[in-house]
Amino acid sequence: GIFMGNSGTLTLNGCTLRNNSASASGGGIYMANSGTVTLVNSTIRNNTAINGGGIYVFDSGTVNATASTINANIANNGGSGGGIYIGTSGTINATNSTFDGNIARTGLGGAMNLQGSGGIVLQNLTIAGNRALCDVCFAAGISNGAGLPITLRNTIFSDNTAGNPWNPWAILN
Repeated sequence: GIFMGNSGTLTLNGCTLRNNSASASGGGIYMANSGTVTLVNSTIRNNTAINGGGIYVFDSGTVNATASTINANIANNGGSGGGIYIGTSGTINATNSTFDGNIARTGLGGAMNLQGSGGIVLQNLTIAGNRALCDVCFAAGISNGAGLPITLRNTIFSDNTAGNPWNPWAILN
């Protein structure tokens, strides 16, 4: 996929990143520090990594997605965040986009795993058909282990499934 170094800026407009893999994190995009990724009418599909199958933000990064699709990405081998993994101080602003069919095989957050301290704003989104597969996994939609502030507006959660029968939530906050 794409590696972004410190303070980089990446804008994808009408692009598709698919069928990429990383042996560690960020199968589609790996953002190191303080960068910004902007997706407009773009697709991140069928990428794999341990954490952040689609997109991995290590520290202080921002992901902006408008009219884009994060689809069928996989976090493997104990990792989390099939679609997106946000580390320390990361931020997501997503509008009119879809997160569907992403998988965290043995971790949390099929669509998103949020570990940092930034804010999350999700507007007019569909978060559907995401999976957190192991028997103790939960939060197939969004895992917000850091307790980040999340703003949801007109966002649909549908058919997100976790392996833990006692905690199969679509969102963990």
